[in-house]
Amino acid sequence: MKNLVKHVQNMNSLHDMWADFDTIIVGVSGGPDSMCLLHVMMQIAHKEHLTLVVAHVNYGLRGDAANADQMLVEQVAREYGLVWETLQIKENARGNEELWRTLRYDFFEALRIKYGAQKIAVAHNQNDQAETFLLHLLRGSGLTGLVGMRFVSCNHVIRPLLSVMRDDIFTYCDVQNISFHIDHTNADKKFTRNRVRADLLPYLQINYNPQIIVTLARTAEMMAEDAKILEEQIPVFWTENRTKKTVSFDIKKFRSYSIGLQRRSLLRMIIILCGHTKNIEKGFIDEMRKMILSTKSKDQVFIGKNLKMNRKGDTVICAYHT
Repeated sequence: MKNLVKHVQNMNSLHDMWADFDTIIVGVSGGPDSMCLLHVMMQIAHKEHLTLVVAHVNYGLRGDAANADQMLVEQVAREYGLVWETLQIKENARGNEELWRTLRYDFFEALRIKYGAQKIAVAHNQNDQAETFLLHLLRGSGLTGLVGMRFVSCNHVIRPLLSVMRDDIFTYCDVQNISFHIDHTNADKKFTRNRVRADLLPYLQINYNPQIIVTLARTAEMMAEDAKILEEQIPVFWTENRTKKTVSFDIKKFRSYSIGLQRRSLLRMIIILCGHTKNIEKGFIDEMRKMILSTKSKDQVFIGKNLKMNRKGDTVICAYHT
């Protein structure tokens, strides 16, 4: 890629990630991807009057290596004349990737509010997109999971490097003389993602498609566009009660829609009640549909995943359940 900065600017024109004079929280770990992102955003900031705030998380997991990452990020932020914030987490070795991700994004969001920022920039790249697509495919995800990551997420997160190959990032760092540290835990094959990166993707590249990373990433992007169209087609046939945290609907109306719209409608209701659909699998949605569509005349109750669903006659009431 000849001009990475120009490419990222072009992606912003297509995906509307930020606007002139925005304040952006930039997540920087000290690795090549995020150090590249920070350098690129600095070049753009001068042209488009952006204010950048560097955010770093030290999980306390890798001892001296983690502290060295923190020192590098803070040193570079200082050299760039940027404000930086570091979250230091102690005694977190027993955590997991999901917990660390939650801590990270909660920290980023707190900074976004503190600095009145419009967006949070993270350094996911095209390889990450391909890996995510394969991971979801291997786990049996539906369309919602296969869309992968997006340039702009609903929680103010932007991914300026999402269409950039990892090799191009390393080349940019080399040409621009950008310092970075390598997290050697990324080579630990006890993590499924690392096995996909080290074993599966290279095998597919060699034996099936040399451009498999680009192919998978573009497939995820196209599926995201299709998923957005489907989301727009979901009919709102339910009634919300925000005070009681419930949604209710008529079974006859629910029956009138296709299976796909029934499933997506239930997912939308779960988001309304719980704020997310984490750990909501196809089997769970099918169990909900089974009760709703049951021909039994007696009242029924379904409880699971912080949800309680009551069926009384032709009416279903779903509520948040702790």
